[in-house]
Amino acid sequence: MTGAELEARFGRWRHERQTQRAERASEDTARARRRSVCLATSACALALVVVFGITGNSFTSQRADNERRIASLDGQVTNATAVFGDTGAAEKLTALSETAAADAKKVATAQQAFADLHRRMSVESDPGNGAPNRAATDIAKHRRTLAPFFDEGSYVAREKDAYTWQNITPFDEAGKIDPRFAWYVRYDGSQAAKADTYAWTVEAVTPDLDTGDKTGVTNKATVVWLCRETTSDEVLAWAKAGYAYHETDDSGVFEDLDLVITTAGAQHQYPSVKKPRGGAGAEDRKNKQKDEKR
Repeated sequence: MTGAELEARFGRWRHERQTQRAERASEDTARARRRSVCLATSACALALVVVFGITGNSFTSQRADNERRIASLDGQVTNATAVFGDTGAAEKLTALSETAAADAKKVATAQQAFADLHRRMSVESDPGNGAPNRAATDIAKHRRTLAPFFDEGSYVAREKDAYTWQNITPFDEAGKIDPRFAWYVRYDGSQAAKADTYAWTVEAVTPDLDTGDKTGVTNKATVVWLCRETTSDEVLAWAKAGYAYHETDDSGVFEDLDLVITTAGAQHQYPSVKKPRGGAGAEDRKNKQKDEKR
């Protein structure tokens, strides 16, 4: 099933539900909430279709996974429409969705703060004694803000390394991501871009209904974040994570973070190397003169 076909199904389903609502004036609030959960599921499915479609070459290599995701999410919509018996299920799904959405927004805000911190680190002067500047140490401290939102099992760096500034990231960024670190920093030349040139936002939040029981009750959700360039709206990176909800204290944590840098994002992912004044030829001439003097 293609993204267009899936969207068409969502449209038909929504139209049918709206028609039923008009015919049933006595429809209660719990059923309305269940409809909103289903619509959230459909929104997440479409978001994933779009996300996989904008990751350039990565789409080809992940096509099979994309199709499995679409099929799984399509099944979630079918399951959601069948849940009508227990009004308590709708209340629990609503609590899960609202809590996950609130935490997801806080994570997006915390990730966006890295943009300003990295910009400051690029433009602020260093102490001159080999120590990092104030912004660099603030970056390391800011990682503590993200820590409570993620399961400790998702951490990659050791605690000492995570909260102390280092010029080299203490893990292989090519294959791993520690959720406490900046997920993506955009560079313009040798400096980090201004914070208002790109932004992290929550794209979709949906309960994982296929992990629930026959009444539709689940404590799992999936969250998708997008990082876009603010002028062109071009996607630079996207992230996806599971969310485990704890009903007892109305809280939860994210887990299994997955991060993808798009082709557009990769073009500005690292700072460019500054060339010596006068260009490479001038530097070569200086070295040659030094050798001749020797």
